[in-house]
Amino acid sequence: MVGEQDKMFKSQKYVFLNALILTVFIFAVGVAIGYWFESLRVDKVNILYLNAELSMLDMRVVSDLFAGNVNCENAIKENINFGDKIYSEARMLERYENAQRLSEILKIQHYKYDLLRVMFFRNSITIKERCNESFHTVVYLYQYNEPSLELKNRQAVFSNMLLRVKEKRGSNIVLIPIAGDLNFSSVSLIIREYNITKLPTILIDEKTKITEIMTAEEVNSLIGQ
Repeated sequence: MVGEQDKMFKSQKYVFLNALILTVFIFAVGVAIGYWFESLRVDKVNILYLNAELSMLDMRVVSDLFAGNVNCENAIKENINFGDKIYSEARMLERYENAQRLSEILKIQHYKYDLLRVMFFRNSITIKERCNESFHTVVYLYQYNEPSLELKNRQAVFSNMLLRVKEKRGSNIVLIPIAGDLNFSSVSLIIREYNITKLPTILIDEKTKITEIMTAEEVNSLIGQ
């Protein structure tokens, strides 16, 4: 009888040990797969950023060439195309960030993208001034770091409304989302220069500020022709 109990105990111990090993194995595989997917996301964001950075450098060269006989129509067209591209990439980056808990690497890439958008905003102003053109800049300043649930929902309403505005206006506007709570001098200068006192804020053509929820139709009317 004692021998049978001893065999049963050993059998249960063996089953438990196998279960423990299997659990540890599954956990390790899950961690490895998660790390692999994270690496893929980071690599994708890195490639997006590098391509956007190259395009921005190209745009800066175009701006520097304005001392010569550069065709304004072409410069404006390229600027708007670049604006559409980085806005599309911003939405893709947002989907990556919403898919999981943010890693520090993704946060840093987001910060780099925001600085690139600041450069693009300044470049767009320069082109408008030098070419005397009437395309509109619409800058969306929002809180990126640890917004409350209420603020997240509010910013989602702003973002969806601006998406509808962009779909309606197309290349008539350049839509530039920028995190307004980053500890960078260039972002702080924008906040001070345009007297931004709360987030989110929509800045239209460096003059009109929107801080309350509005319909897409109301924003369209404020942008003008």
